[in-house]
Amino acid sequence: MVSKRPETLGIALVIGSSATVEDALEGARKMAKNTNGASVQLFDPDSIAGENHLKLALKLAEDAFAKKQNYARTLETEMLLKAAGTRKIDEALGRVGAKSPKRFLLVVLGGKADSLAKKLGKTEKWKGGNAGKLAQLFGIGKRELELYPLEELVLERIALAALSRQ
Repeated sequence: MVSKRPETLGIALVIGSSATVEDALEGARKMAKNTNGASVQLFDPDSIAGENHLKLALKLAEDAFAKKQNYARTLETEMLLKAAGTRKIDEALGRVGAKSPKRFLLVVLGGKADSLAKKLGKTEKWKGGNAGKLAQLFGIGKRELELYPLEELVLERIALAALSRQ
Protein backbone atom coordinates (compact mmCIF):
# COMPACT_ATOMS: atom_id res chain seq x y z
CA MET A 1 0.00 0.00 0.00
CA VAL A 2 1.30 3.46 -0.88
CA SER A 3 1.33 5.93 1.99
CA LYS A 4 2.42 9.06 0.17
CA ARG A 5 4.06 10.21 -3.04
CA PRO A 6 7.87 10.10 -2.89
CA GLU A 7 9.27 13.63 -2.77
CA THR A 8 12.41 12.73 -4.70
CA LEU A 9 13.71 10.09 -7.05
CA GLY A 10 17.41 9.44 -6.52
CA ILE A 11 19.36 7.62 -9.22
CA ALA A 12 22.96 6.37 -9.06
CA LEU A 13 25.04 3.94 -11.12
CA VAL A 14 26.90 1.54 -8.80
CA ILE A 15 30.03 -0.21 -10.08
CA GLY A 16 31.92 -3.08 -8.48
CA SER A 17 29.72 -4.10 -5.58
CA SER A 18 30.98 -7.30 -3.99
CA ALA A 19 27.49 -8.49 -3.03
CA THR A 20 25.07 -10.54 -5.10
CA VAL A 21 22.21 -8.59 -6.70
CA GLU A 22 19.84 -9.92 -4.01
CA ASP A 23 22.25 -8.97 -1.20
CA ALA A 24 22.83 -5.52 -2.71
CA LEU A 25 19.07 -4.94 -2.89
CA GLU A 26 18.51 -6.17 0.67
CA GLY A 27 21.42 -4.08 1.98
CA ALA A 28 20.22 -1.00 0.12
CA ARG A 29 16.70 -1.46 1.49
CA LYS A 30 17.96 -1.77 5.07
CA MET A 31 20.22 1.28 4.74
CA ALA A 32 17.45 3.34 3.14
CA LYS A 33 14.94 2.46 5.86
CA ASN A 34 17.45 3.25 8.61
CA THR A 35 18.40 6.55 6.98
CA ASN A 36 15.14 8.12 5.87
CA GLY A 37 12.53 5.43 5.32
CA ALA A 38 12.97 5.53 1.54
CA SER A 39 12.26 2.61 -0.80
CA VAL A 40 14.79 1.27 -3.30
CA GLN A 41 14.86 -0.76 -6.48
CA LEU A 42 17.76 -1.98 -8.64
CA PHE A 43 17.70 -1.81 -12.43
CA ASP A 44 19.93 -2.89 -15.30
CA PRO A 45 21.45 0.43 -16.43
CA ASP A 46 21.49 -0.71 -20.08
CA SER A 47 17.73 -1.41 -20.04
CA ILE A 48 16.57 2.01 -18.83
CA ALA A 49 16.36 4.74 -21.47
CA GLY A 50 16.96 7.63 -19.08
CA GLU A 51 15.67 9.47 -16.04
CA ASN A 52 12.32 10.15 -17.74
CA HIS A 53 11.82 6.40 -18.19
CA LEU A 54 12.09 5.95 -14.42
CA LYS A 55 9.92 8.99 -13.67
CA LEU A 56 7.15 7.73 -15.95
CA ALA A 57 7.38 4.23 -14.46
CA LEU A 58 7.02 5.75 -10.99
CA LYS A 59 4.04 7.87 -12.06
CA LEU A 60 2.33 4.87 -13.65
CA ALA A 61 3.00 2.78 -10.52
CA GLU A 62 1.53 5.47 -8.27
CA ASP A 63 -1.52 5.75 -10.52
CA ALA A 64 -2.00 1.98 -10.43
CA PHE A 65 -2.00 2.02 -6.62
CA ALA A 66 -4.34 5.02 -6.50
CA LYS A 67 -6.82 3.23 -8.78
CA LYS A 68 -6.29 -0.09 -6.97
CA GLN A 69 -5.09 -1.62 -10.26
CA ASN A 70 -1.62 -2.54 -9.03
CA TYR A 71 -0.19 -6.01 -9.64
CA ALA A 72 2.60 -5.77 -7.07
CA ARG A 73 2.34 -5.31 -3.32
CA THR A 74 4.95 -2.54 -3.14
CA LEU A 75 5.45 0.68 -5.06
CA GLU A 76 9.05 -0.15 -5.98
CA THR A 77 8.04 -3.52 -7.47
CA GLU A 78 5.12 -1.94 -9.32
CA MET A 79 7.61 0.62 -10.69
CA LEU A 80 9.77 -2.26 -11.96
CA LEU A 81 6.72 -3.72 -13.74
CA LYS A 82 5.84 -0.38 -15.31
CA ALA A 83 9.43 0.28 -16.42
CA ALA A 84 9.42 -3.09 -18.19
CA GLY A 85 5.93 -2.68 -19.64
CA THR A 86 4.66 -5.97 -18.23
CA ARG A 87 2.48 -7.42 -15.46
CA LYS A 88 4.77 -10.35 -14.66
CA ILE A 89 7.49 -9.84 -12.07
CA ASP A 90 9.79 -12.53 -13.51
CA GLU A 91 9.48 -10.97 -16.96
CA ALA A 92 10.13 -7.48 -15.57
CA LEU A 93 13.24 -8.69 -13.73
CA GLY A 94 14.48 -10.29 -16.95
CA ARG A 95 13.88 -7.14 -18.98
CA VAL A 96 14.94 -4.27 -16.72
CA GLY A 97 16.02 -5.77 -13.38
CA ALA A 98 19.64 -5.63 -12.24
CA LYS A 99 21.66 -8.44 -13.82
CA SER A 100 24.99 -8.07 -12.05
CA PRO A 101 26.25 -6.75 -8.73
CA LYS A 102 29.21 -5.37 -10.67
CA ARG A 103 27.03 -2.76 -12.42
CA PHE A 104 23.51 -1.72 -11.49
CA LEU A 105 21.31 1.33 -11.28
CA LEU A 106 20.21 2.15 -7.73
CA VAL A 107 16.90 4.02 -7.64
CA VAL A 108 15.77 5.52 -4.34
CA LEU A 109 12.14 6.59 -4.00
CA GLY A 110 11.85 9.35 -1.44
CA GLY A 111 15.55 9.98 -0.94
CA LYS A 112 18.93 10.63 -2.48
CA ALA A 113 20.92 7.80 -4.01
CA ASP A 114 24.51 9.10 -3.90
CA SER A 115 25.48 8.37 -0.29
CA LEU A 116 23.66 5.05 -0.29
CA ALA A 117 25.31 4.07 -3.59
CA LYS A 118 28.79 4.83 -2.23
CA LYS A 119 28.17 2.39 0.63
CA LEU A 120 27.43 -0.34 -1.93
CA GLY A 121 30.38 0.26 -4.27
CA LYS A 122 31.97 2.86 -6.51
CA THR A 123 29.71 5.18 -8.47
CA GLU A 124 29.90 6.55 -12.00
CA LYS A 125 27.83 9.01 -13.99
CA TRP A 126 25.00 7.23 -15.78
CA LYS A 127 24.31 8.33 -19.35
CA GLY A 128 21.24 6.24 -20.13
CA GLY A 129 20.73 2.76 -21.51
CA ASN A 130 22.13 0.81 -24.44
CA ALA A 131 20.28 1.83 -27.62
CA GLY A 132 20.43 -1.60 -29.26
CA LYS A 133 19.25 -3.41 -26.15
CA LEU A 134 16.42 -0.92 -25.56
CA ALA A 135 15.23 -1.18 -29.16
CA GLN A 136 15.16 -4.97 -28.86
CA LEU A 137 13.45 -5.02 -25.43
CA PHE A 138 10.69 -2.64 -26.48
CA GLY A 139 10.25 -3.81 -30.10
CA ILE A 140 11.43 -0.57 -31.68
CA GLY A 141 12.36 -0.73 -35.36
CA LYS A 142 15.01 1.14 -37.36
CA ARG A 143 12.41 3.21 -39.19
CA GLU A 144 10.95 4.48 -35.91
CA LEU A 145 14.43 5.36 -34.68
CA GLU A 146 15.00 7.44 -37.81
CA LEU A 147 11.91 9.49 -36.99
CA TYR A 148 11.87 9.79 -33.19
CA PRO A 149 14.32 9.80 -30.27
CA LEU A 150 14.75 6.42 -28.59
CA GLU A 151 13.71 7.62 -25.14
CA GLU A 152 10.41 8.98 -26.49
CA LEU A 153 9.68 5.64 -28.16
CA VAL A 154 10.42 3.72 -24.94
CA LEU A 155 8.17 6.08 -22.97
CA GLU A 156 5.43 5.54 -25.54
CA ARG A 157 5.77 1.75 -25.23
CA ILE A 158 5.47 1.71 -21.45
CA ALA A 159 2.57 4.19 -21.49
CA LEU A 160 0.73 2.05 -24.05
CA ALA A 161 1.42 -1.09 -22.02
CA ALA A 162 -0.08 0.60 -18.95
CA LEU A 163 -3.15 1.71 -20.92
CA SER A 164 -3.76 -1.75 -22.34
CA ARG A 165 -3.96 -3.16 -18.81
CA GLN A 166 -6.66 -0.86 -17.45
